[in-house]
Amino acid sequence: MTASARRSDLLVPRGTAAQVEALLRARLEGTCDKLVAAGSFRRGYTKVHDLEFVAVPKMIERPRPGTMFDAETETVSALWVALDDMVESGNVAKALYPNGFETDPASGLPLPRPMTTRWGEKHRSIAYPLPPGEGRPESLTVEFFTVPARFFGLRLCERTGPQRFSQLMACRLKASGLQMKDGGLVSIDDGREIDCPTEKQLLSLAGMPWMEPAQRSDYWRSH
Repeated sequence: MTASARRSDLLVPRGTAAQVEALLRARLEGTCDKLVAAGSFRRGYTKVHDLEFVAVPKMIERPRPGTMFDAETETVSALWVALDDMVESGNVAKALYPNGFETDPASGLPLPRPMTTRWGEKHRSIAYPLPPGEGRPESLTVEFFTVPARFFGLRLCERTGPQRFSQLMACRLKASGLQMKDGGLVSIDDGREIDCPTEKQLLSLAGMPWMEPAQRSDYWRSH
């Protein structure tokens, strides 16, 4: 992959982002029980900084690397295996992010640390190359957030945003005796986990009406 893997501040037209979304969905078919685009793309913005997916990945068994005769197996995310294959083939790259500064011992001046990636067990980020175009970044950052099916509604609503809407939702949940914790939803009184596999169930728990993603940017302003 020759395109820059650094996250760009340039906006990408929705049509271009939609093409990337469709291509990735086709490439990742069969790796997830659920795979839904979130963020400003889902809210219908005409231009976006990046793409976000919320996923419930399928888990698969495969031989554990390094074991004799592949006798041992491990359970892994089919989504992560597919993304690893895409990176190794050079079709995409791991997205790069700024990593803060450190002090140069010789001059005492701040120096930027090497760029870092986001490649964990619950969140990964790739740089998808884009065709050349004036005012267009070389690649589109695409983030993947995985979650158990029982908390899919919570994660999808949170990642769809906008941030102020998610903050309002968290306040409403707390007023109802619930709080978001470690990617899930729990009772404040006894720590019991509360299932919320759909957004409608989550918003109902928060005492909020159902609204389409495109309506959420305005809702928080009047509440």
